[in-house]
This record gives sequence, C-alpha cells and structure tokens, in this order.
Amino acid sequence: MRCQLRLTSPLPLQTLQPAARYFPRRLFAVAMSVSVSATSSSASLTAYNNLKALLREANALSEVEGILSYDEQCFMPPGAAAARAQQKAALAKVLHRARTGDEMREAINSARACADELVDPKMKANVRDAIQDFDKASRKSAEIAEAEARLESEAFAAWKEARDSSDFSLFADKLSALFQLKKQVAALTRPAAVEPYDGALDAFERGMTAQRLDEIFAELRTGLLPLLEAILEKKRAHPNIDIPHPALASGPQWTVSEQATLSKEVAAALGYSFDKGRFDVSTHPFTGGAGPTDVRVTSRFSENWVEDLGLRSTRQDTHFTSRQGRDVSEEARGLPVSQPLSMGVHESQSLLWERMVLQSRPFWEWATPLFHDRFPFTKDATPDDFYRMYNRVEPGFIRVDADEMCRFQLELGCRLPPATDYVRHWTPSALLTNR
Repeated sequence: MRCQLRLTSPLPLQTLQPAARYFPRRLFAVAMSVSVSATSSSASLTAYNNLKALLREANALSEVEGILSYDEQCFMPPGAAAARAQQKAALAKVLHRARTGDEMREAINSARACADELVDPKMKANVRDAIQDFDKASRKSAEIAEAEARLESEAFAAWKEARDSSDFSLFADKLSALFQLKKQVAALTRPAAVEPYDGALDAFERGMTAQRLDEIFAELRTGLLPLLEAILEKKRAHPNIDIPHPALASGPQWTVSEQATLSKEVAAALGYSFDKGRFDVSTHPFTGGAGPTDVRVTSRFSENWVEDLGLRSTRQDTHFTSRQGRDVSEEARGLPVSQPLSMGVHESQSLLWERMVLQSRPFWEWATPLFHDRFPFTKDATPDDFYRMYNRVEPGFIRVDADEMCRFQLELGCRLPPATDYVRHWTPSALLTNR
C-alpha cells in the first residue's frame, strides 16, 4: 500500500502545524493505491456490478432528498411547509423501495454469496456496508420511513415558528412525537440492543453503545468541570481579563455583507471549492447538499454579536474536509465507501481545524489583515487581541455559540441523568418542565 501526501493551502505552513500534531498522517492522504495479484471471479464481478448500479440509483435519490432539505432550511417560503412535508414523505417511500425492494434484495443476496471472492478492498467494503445497510433498512417498513420523513419536516417548521416566537410550546408536541417515532425506529433497526438508545446511536456511530458513551462522558466531566471552575474563578478575581479590544466591540459597524464576504475568503483559504459548493444563510448553521461535488454550507450573522465572527461560519466551512474530500473514484462514487465514516470522524475533522488551527496564534497572524481590510475600524487591534477574544471562556445557553469548555455542559447537562434515561422517561410534560 502506498500513500501520497499532498496538502495545498493559501494558509502558511506554521498555521497548519498545530493540526498536524494531532491528526493521524494517514487521514491527510489524498491518494492511495492498492496492488493485488489475484483477480475476482467473473460471477462475483457480475454480482457486484449489479449491486453497484442499484446502490448508485438509491444514492441519487438520497441526494435529491438532500437538496430538498437544503432548500427547506434556506430558501423555501413558509407557506410551502405542508407541501414540502408531503414531498419528502413521498420521496422517502420511493427511496425505501429502492433500498429494500425485491431487485435490491436479489442483488444483495447474490453479492453476499460471493463476497469472499472479491479481491479489491473497496469492492469488499461496499458489499459489507451494503449488506449492513440493507439488513437495517429492511427492518423498517415503507410506512414508517414515510411517516418519519413527514414528521421530521413538520417538526422543523414547528421549531422555526417556535424559535421566531420564543414559544417552546409550539414545538413541544412535534418534538415529542418525533422522539417517540425515533424510539420505535431504533428498536426496529437494532433489535438486539441492550438499551433503546443504542439503536439511535447506531445511526451516527456504528457499534457505539449508551453504556460506553456514558463512560466517555463521565471521564470528560471529571476533567472538564474542575478546569472550567478554575477558569471562572480566575475571571471573578480579575473581571477585566476578558474585556476585548475597544475596536472589537459589538455594534452595527459589523455589516452582515462584509461578514459573509470575509467568511467566504476564509473558507477558500482553507481549501473549500465554491465550484462544488455554495454559501448561504440559514436559521441554524449546517452543512448539506448532495455528495462531494455539491457541498453546501450555511451560517448566520448578526451586526450586534461579533464575538463569533469568523468562527460560526468556519465551524461549518471545515466540514468540507469530510464532504468535498470524499472519494469519487469508480469504486467509491455514490457507493458506501464514499460516505462519511461516522459522526465522530466527521465532527473530529471539523474540530481539528476549528480548535487547533482557527483558534491558534498563527491563524490570527494570517487572518488579522483580512479583518483590517474588510473592517478598517479594527486597524488598531493586533493579532493577539483577536486571539484572546476568540479563546475566551464564557458560559451561555446557546449551543452553537459555546466555547469548547462550556459546550459539553450544554449538550449533555452535568446534573442530568445518563442518556438512556431520556429514552425511558420522555414525556411532553417533562419536556416543558426541563426545557
């Protein structure tokens, strides 16, 4: 096996060095070739190629769903919400048929029978993952898939209305119904799971269990809480330690259009290809689209909240590392081996850039001139001023604005029971009481 390393970026090398210390070298590889002396049998190749064609058809339908969802969150008029829920439900039913119908079942069985005869590692991985995905999807009926897609769309519309109105009760019923449906889906798709939450976890981190996750979170809590308290105690003893440079204070001078332009410049410097993606505004920042050649990123901006300028956007920008970087070779394009490996790997690649690069001093030495150019009133602020502001620890209630010390508390809750308890005891009344 030969790995070739090629990393090109307008960012200076010293800016990338913090990341290189923490990132396994093999994950930077952009080209890999595997030489094998044996060849697969004709029958196994025929079975594999039949399966590959069906997998690509199903993937194309999934990408259509991705575009519908992106439009739903960025461009769709509010009055189209009910129709969009119907559209996504209908598409989910078609997609379920493509993934689990008789033709796919026959192709899976044929590939399963001769999988050991395949030699190419990508082919073997495609068959392995296709079998696992088929077995899981087949445990869920088309009616449940349809209901799930419809309810997810309806819940999003309810969430947006509740957010705009600052009235959680507008969202509570849909959220509770969606949660109950997800419990049902989890129990169906991973019936051997010890805990119901194991089935839900499996959709994001294959093989992960609630027990193991609770162990990981307990270890994090043990280390993070004393450290956070020490930081907050120092802030209490020195109230002025975190006051930003006056030029970096919030206010209407931070025009949204210039913020968006600056965010695009940073994204391009990180290697984001706008030829294979786009940048839009949404209520909640996310990364979506339709495969590695159509990776779409969103953000949100505020003239009165500059502390996150350049980072809220780049949190999504850096997801391109596991989106636009996916394999598009013949044995990968539109196939299981080109899908993100897991949510853990997906998020860790983004966080590597965000924490080790974007919050480093070398990055701000590079980025400060961009701020000076776009926002001339910041010309007296030094790279160190930017660095100190973007590395502040400030507890708050908004998850996407939280720093690395406080976000863990928001996502888990240090005084809350283990994750599995939510599955056992979820009720609409508890939802409203503990919101």
